[in-house]
Amino acid sequence: EDGSRRTSSGADIRRGESGSSMPPVRDLVDIGCAATADPVDGAPRARGIRVDGLERVRSEAQCALVEQLSGLLTTTDRPAISLPGGKVVYRKDDSLLIDVRAPSRASFVHVAYLQADGSVVHLQQSSPRALLRLGSSELRRFGTGLAGSPRFTVQAPFGDELILAIASEAPLFDRPRPTVEKMEDFAKALGSVVRRGGFSGSADFVALATVDAGDGEKNAAGSPPAT
Repeated sequence: EDGSRRTSSGADIRRGESGSSMPPVRDLVDIGCAATADPVDGAPRARGIRVDGLERVRSEAQCALVEQLSGLLTTTDRPAISLPGGKVVYRKDDSLLIDVRAPSRASFVHVAYLQADGSVVHLQQSSPRALLRLGSSELRRFGTGLAGSPRFTVQAPFGDELILAIASEAPLFDRPRPTVEKMEDFAKALGSVVRRGGFSGSADFVALATVDAGDGEKNAAGSPPAT
């Protein structure tokens, strides 16, 4: 067992093939990547985000990547990501479904899963030939296992994870990104795109935590899940 997130068929999710209301405006506090002062001594606290009522520490790599999108997250007309049922803590062997709704205008949409092990899995690739283009407010669901698509189930590694959706008028990259790559590499490439003159786009994210089955029971009792 190599500790990777897998589909129910045993295939590595990292190698999987492939309501219209607007989400609330994000800021860096929502993202969980803005340093806050300790209420006792005023010293900077670890950057974090609240998941299921618990303070979860974000990795520097996750924060660096998401902060590349800070300007895109404050746009009201942007893609919307949701996890059906409103669940944010997933236990081992749970099914994982991901809903992505396009903005009000037809857009190319890139969907990426930021894993706890520091890798990025591109659920919807970004090449001009393969990039998903959704119509106005069109909904796309990932992880169902229908029509030959992968079915997502939660396996190790466990920890704090993020799912990003980036909508743009044109494909993000001239060439495909690797299906799986280091978070730092994707952050660097993405930063060069969003800082490019004339770039027009918007983004959304959802935070979740994945835990082992036993840790999930502790979480229900109020103890922090294992990371």
